[in-house]
Amino acid sequence: MSEVSTAIKREGNNVLIIMTINAGDKVREGLSELLDACLVAMGSATVSWLDEVSDGWGGILFPNQYVVRNDIVGEGTVSVSGDRLTCTVSLRCDALGTDACSEERINSLAGALSSAVQDAVEGHLARHVVNYGKKLVNIGEDVEVTLRGGGIVKGEAVGYGIRGELVVATRTGMAKVKPSRVARIKRLWP
Repeated sequence: MSEVSTAIKREGNNVLIIMTINAGDKVREGLSELLDACLVAMGSATVSWLDEVSDGWGGILFPNQYVVRNDIVGEGTVSVSGDRLTCTVSLRCDALGTDACSEERINSLAGALSSAVQDAVEGHLARHVVNYGKKLVNIGEDVEVTLRGGGIVKGEAVGYGIRGELVVATRTGMAKVKPSRVARIKRLWP
């Protein structure tokens, strides 16, 4: 399997950690599943790091926004170009503080993210899904999810699935929303 190439960029008050990997056949086999796996693995690694730098207050606003005490402090994105998979975590250092964004701490996060992306590409996702799911701040909230390609899922977020999907209790039953299918999510209550 290919190695993950990692770059760290500082832009004003933001830090970007950009990982690229040649995913080859994995991209062609199941693009949606690979994107979901990477979002979940990146979320798991980032929220573990956030817990360290925020005294346990890190969380994930499904599917890919990172929060500390309900303040959005970062976001994860995944894109594909040919066989190359690019995973980016953008952090707001003005919200996290200078200690959290020190070179040592950012390098620590970059290493964890690189390992998590490698796990996702290789299909080793179980531990990341559990950590990701435990840190979803949407659980117990009423949400309205606008899906890419159209459609809306509205109801109470009641849990998460084995691949990091958000499980929503709607009026007609249970719906599972894959992270890569979300165009926008709106918190309705509380």
